[in-house]
Amino acid sequence: RYKNFHNFSHYFEYTLSILKVIFNYSFSGSPLLILGVILLSSLIFIGIGILLSNFVSSVENGNNLINFISFPAAFLCGIFMPIDTLPKIVQFVANIHPLTHLADVMRGVANYGNPVNRYTITLGLMLLLFLIITATSIRTFRWQEKEA
Repeated sequence: RYKNFHNFSHYFEYTLSILKVIFNYSFSGSPLLILGVILLSSLIFIGIGILLSNFVSSVENGNNLINFISFPAAFLCGIFMPIDTLPKIVQFVANIHPLTHLADVMRGVANYGNPVNRYTITLGLMLLLFLIITATSIRTFRWQEKEA
């Protein structure tokens, strides 16, 4: 019954061991909190994908739209460079994107061992965003194919 969780915990330990040996990384956070944040963010991004797919006429257009949104997000959301170094208008756009908040929470919990109560507002807003995106996706979803 708990075999999959047991396997996951072993993979997590092995990954941390490898990171410790190669990069001298030490994990100081809560694995359950990390798992919860990953689950919430995954649901948000799945919802965004479904929502965007409701407004395109073909799979190719959907792929292009998703790539148009997701590729710049990796560079604008504090993953590779600090948001503070970006122009003000780009900072505004980055702060709207959920990936920015995911990166902040993950970095704070995994690297600095910050407690969950430090991110209550951020996680609450992410949950609210999930609910809004899910409700909008359900409301706009149609089984019929769109004419190209």
